[in-house]
Amino acid sequence: MKIQGMEPGVPRGEVTLTWPGRPPLVLELRGLAIGVDDRIREIIPQPTPPSRGLALDPKSRKPLRDPATGKVIPAYDVYDRGYQAAVRKANARRMILMIAEALKGQAKLTFDTPEPDEGAKQAVWEKYADCLEAEFAAYGFAEGHVAQLIKAVMELTNVSPEELEETREAFLSEEPEAETPGGPPSEADEA
Repeated sequence: MKIQGMEPGVPRGEVTLTWPGRPPLVLELRGLAIGVDDRIREIIPQPTPPSRGLALDPKSRKPLRDPATGKVIPAYDVYDRGYQAAVRKANARRMILMIAEALKGQAKLTFDTPEPDEGAKQAVWEKYADCLEAEFAAYGFAEGHVAQLIKAVMELTNVSPEELEETREAFLSEEPEAETPGGPPSEADEA
């Protein structure tokens, strides 16, 4: 494909981070290519909330069934504190991986932790994200810096203002996104 007046590649931009008593840090970022966000979500998927039995019809109190399969629909406890903590941690890890991807090729900032191979297991990617987060923390990056970086990445990736606000809220929120009676069944539900 050729587009008149454009060169192939993802857009690039700069973000300036500041700290009290330190000179500003100007970093070059690049937008995320098509599919990177999906790949990161596959690497670190959304946690499944714990089951709290079956979803019941409010009037008859009988278990609800999936109209397509006829199977009973499990109910999940999205307010479980452990689940909420796991969601916050998964969101933070995904954001760190997005930032790391956007910073690739950056001369001013390189990571000590090597990136895992493409086929690495989820636990390896989680440890990698945790190590990157520790590297950021060692240099005094705060949540505000991470939020500023992810906002710049999303803008370069041409995410709509609504999606950007949803991402920001998910990162900063301690509340679950929504309670749904169904969702992906856990191993306990299928037993």
